[in-house]
Amino acid sequence: MERLERGRFMAATTKGGTPFRILVAASLIVLTMTVGGLMLVTSMADYAAKRTEATWADYALNVRGKIALLTLLEGDTGFTDLPNDLAAYVRTRDPVTATTIERRLETLHALVARYGALRLNDEERFALRALSAALSQYQDKLGVVRHMIERNIPQAMIADVVPLQGANAPMALDLLRESWTNADTAQRTQLSDAMARVRLLTRSTLLVVPVLILAALMVGWLAWRYITISREAERRREDMRRSEALYRDLVDGSLQGLLIHADFKLLFVNPAFARMFGFASMSDALTVSSFLELVEPTDRADLELVHSRIAVGAIHTWTGRVHCRNRRGDSIWVEEMARPIQWNGRPAVQMTLLDVTDRVAHEDDLEMERSLTEQQAQEVVALAEELDAALQLAEEQKSQLHRLSIADPLTGAFNRRHLFDCARQELARLDRGSVRALSVIMMDLDHFKVLNDTHGHAVGDHALRAFTVASTETLRENDVFARLGGEEFAALLPGTGLDEARVVAERLRERTADLRIALPGGKQIGLTVSLGVMEVVDPTHSFDAILSRVDAALYDSKRDGRNRVTVVPHIGHDDGHDHGAGATGPGTRPTPAAAANS
Repeated sequence: MERLERGRFMAATTKGGTPFRILVAASLIVLTMTVGGLMLVTSMADYAAKRTEATWADYALNVRGKIALLTLLEGDTGFTDLPNDLAAYVRTRDPVTATTIERRLETLHALVARYGALRLNDEERFALRALSAALSQYQDKLGVVRHMIERNIPQAMIADVVPLQGANAPMALDLLRESWTNADTAQRTQLSDAMARVRLLTRSTLLVVPVLILAALMVGWLAWRYITISREAERRREDMRRSEALYRDLVDGSLQGLLIHADFKLLFVNPAFARMFGFASMSDALTVSSFLELVEPTDRADLELVHSRIAVGAIHTWTGRVHCRNRRGDSIWVEEMARPIQWNGRPAVQMTLLDVTDRVAHEDDLEMERSLTEQQAQEVVALAEELDAALQLAEEQKSQLHRLSIADPLTGAFNRRHLFDCARQELARLDRGSVRALSVIMMDLDHFKVLNDTHGHAVGDHALRAFTVASTETLRENDVFARLGGEEFAALLPGTGLDEARVVAERLRERTADLRIALPGGKQIGLTVSLGVMEVVDPTHSFDAILSRVDAALYDSKRDGRNRVTVVPHIGHDDGHDHGAGATGPGTRPTPAAAANS
């Protein structure tokens, strides 16, 4: 049947000159592709040339600006005579000379700024920073010399105190010129590569045209072959029609389903098979990619094993029962008789099917009644086991929910709500005398917003988690470490006095300074933290008031340079006034409140 349908299609296409129309259409398509290919390659070459020209113009403008500014920086009014002018000012002590030097420094600053506005590489930026530093040094030297001249300090003493010569500016100018030279070489290399690509696109045009012409010839040859095959199919049409009529007489009148498959791909079905499995027609049934789609998954493996042996002739005849599903999804049982055959010269399997669904249903009813009591007993046992498992799951979920309610989801530290709950408990214990002391530490990561804005929130989140791990490892198990929000954290230290809390805060600061946060590209960045520490003496104060005092200390640490610990006065029993404060860390000084009370 498949050969017959293919023959009909091929024969129909030979009528009305259809193959010739196909040939013409294919030729037009190839011609269009040829013209389009040429236009595309030409456009790409033109675009590459214009882009190279624009790049060169922009680069030339940038180079002219750099040459002009570098000439001014190296000229007589640049860095060259600054040491001599400064020495002349020391000798002559002429205010006009100082004013001239000061104006030259301002002009040089402006030239450096204009150079920095151009497109630069990393080496040029480094050289400009060195020039700016050299200018700042000359300004500082000029200010010191002017101050010493105003106090009539001898020239020899001025020369001893202020070195008038320096090599930083010439070295920076040499580095700037060398960096510009390297950038110029790299840019010229890029422009050379761009021109090479333009030449490559131009040459590719000469290669595309022969390929497209060859493709047109190939399409023409394929069209000719198609016409030849179609005419041959026309000659076989009558033979195939007679074969089809004979075959239908044999199988269409059968009451049993008939199926022929090769590796379960349906090759032929009769009307009885289509009705048995709920298909509208035989052609509808042949759309199924595999007969196994109609077989229940539990029976597929056995069926595949048996039919594979039938196909190779190991089993001549097989009879068995198969559980299937029809097109509507209804369950059906069939008894099959299978045997090997040859279909169009290749091995296949013929299946004769008989619907035994009613018989199987009756057998199932008998089996169901027999096993009903046993099934009910098993269901009771299973229900008891499920109930026990549900109770255990509920306990686990309750524990997980409690942990989630008191933990910060990003860092794993305790959240603000849990900190306040613990603080109320510890203040009550301190009031009862159950603990000898209670201290509070507030922490804030330095420059965290710059870290987030520069390296992204993923790096910022990693920094918060790393700080949390380092802090929890430093603190005791009974200390409460919590995230208040953003980069701000707090720690509650039960049983810890002010001196001990100060030591703990210093350990936290040092541990944070040792942290290294990985950045994309393999680089690393360090962290620092500012801290405020206070011992709670009067437990009648609210924890909000206590946090406000510690936050003020934290602000002092930020204001005094960050990466330090500030110890603030505790709230006393008598009047709530400050009784002393101090700060530790690089360059520390006491808070204003401590200075006032001391």
